[in-house]
Amino acid sequence: MVIKNLWAKYRKTSLSPIKPPHNTQYRIIWLSISVACLIISLLSATNVAVGHPPNTDLSHGYNETPIANSQEMKTPVLVGVSHNIPLAFFDDDGNPQGLFIDVLNAIAAKEKWQIQYIFCEWSDCLSSLENGQIDLIAAIAYTEERETQFDFTTETIFINWGQVYTRPDSGIESILDLEGKTVALNRNHVHTPPFLDLIDQFDINIEIVEVEGFLRGLEMLHDEEVDAAISNRLQGITYEHEFNIEAAPIIFNPVQLQSAVAEGQNKFLIETIDRHIVSMRDDPNSVYYQSLNGWMSGISQPVVIQIPLWIRQLLLGSLGLLALFIGFTFVLRRQVHSRTAQLSQSESQLRAIFESSINAIGVFKTGKHFIMNNAYLKMFGYSTKQDLVGIPMLDLITPNQRQEVAEYLHQRTQGLDI
Repeated sequence: MVIKNLWAKYRKTSLSPIKPPHNTQYRIIWLSISVACLIISLLSATNVAVGHPPNTDLSHGYNETPIANSQEMKTPVLVGVSHNIPLAFFDDDGNPQGLFIDVLNAIAAKEKWQIQYIFCEWSDCLSSLENGQIDLIAAIAYTEERETQFDFTTETIFINWGQVYTRPDSGIESILDLEGKTVALNRNHVHTPPFLDLIDQFDINIEIVEVEGFLRGLEMLHDEEVDAAISNRLQGITYEHEFNIEAAPIIFNPVQLQSAVAEGQNKFLIETIDRHIVSMRDDPNSVYYQSLNGWMSGISQPVVIQIPLWIRQLLLGSLGLLALFIGFTFVLRRQVHSRTAQLSQSESQLRAIFESSINAIGVFKTGKHFIMNNAYLKMFGYSTKQDLVGIPMLDLITPNQRQEVAEYLHQRTQGLDI
């Protein structure tokens, strides 16, 4: 199983209370092992949810105002939108919908922009942006290759990843099970190259069926024209119940979703979007959070991803070792703390001896007074230590003896017998 990144909601699981041992060190070890077991039990079933269209108040006033020199757009901003539910898409009535659409509409209202959303297949969206036929792509995954063609917002609005989808009881539980299978994928999409790299790394032979978009691949999977289909995780979640398909435990290629303009063009658009996104994130009641919660929190049916037994056993063993390491670290820290306390006590005793000595004792740094005891102050007629700190030691010696004392100190610092 290939897992590069995983987001999920874990269902609540309770453990029967067990009385821990009284010894503090073993109590830490017991707690660590208990947490490890809890995590493993949570991994037995993982729920991923997708929402329904939100009731988002686009008029909500977060703390952001248009930039002072921003001029009202006299021509509409042309925004390319492909079929990417629930991030940016057109509904059955031809209205643009999704998280990115809600955010852009809120920004447009603040900046007095006119936005015209244009539907395009994904490959057409990319070419239209590069050719200047549209001004902005609403939702696009950032890659280093695309950065050479487009300018991206610096603020990430959402994170997505690639997912392999199959039919129930397909027997596909890992990347190795795709050997000899027919797989639908879109060669122009960001998830395709990493998937093909995985196939090459494991030396797996598959038959590729090219499709224009994720939806077409999922339809072919439902119609039993292919054995598996590559999709982003949100598209799959949206259609898996309608098409009676399921997510295989093969997850790969996490990507940051942003907005983008053509390289060197319309820079003010992404700069303004970035500024508003920062402000929206600072306001828990902003359009960004309203839309995010609306689109992601509505659960029609939970999606259960079964983690294979060997993965759970491997994680349990790893977490057990982690628990032992935590216990060992705690014991080591206790020992260090004990030794530190002993050193601190020794330092306090030495300081007490230093301060109470009837002999004048002074410590110098680069020839200047650094610390001294009360007997030293009394000998030279000073009342406080602050009066002496930083004063050269030789300043307290009579002029006719300074040279002799200086030579004496030099010999002492060189370790010579006097």
